[in-house]
Amino acid sequence: MITIQELHRYNDLVDMGFLPPIPCPMDGEHLPPVPFVKDDEPVLWCLECDTKLHLGQRKVTMIKKLIGNI
Repeated sequence: MITIQELHRYNDLVDMGFLPPIPCPMDGEHLPPVPFVKDDEPVLWCLECDTKLHLGQRKVTMIKKLIGNI
């Protein structure tokens, strides 16, 4: 499981240009999804198309590894 704080840390590093954004799964041209809590579960939310991206274990592991190495 990932925390909202970890998603915000990842998003901050994306904003600073250190990490690549996770694209919207519906349209790669949309702005990167932002951290959001839905039903007590952290997700990424695309504000342009209202898509909620629930992260799988591989993506969670990748994010945790990337934010831990910077």
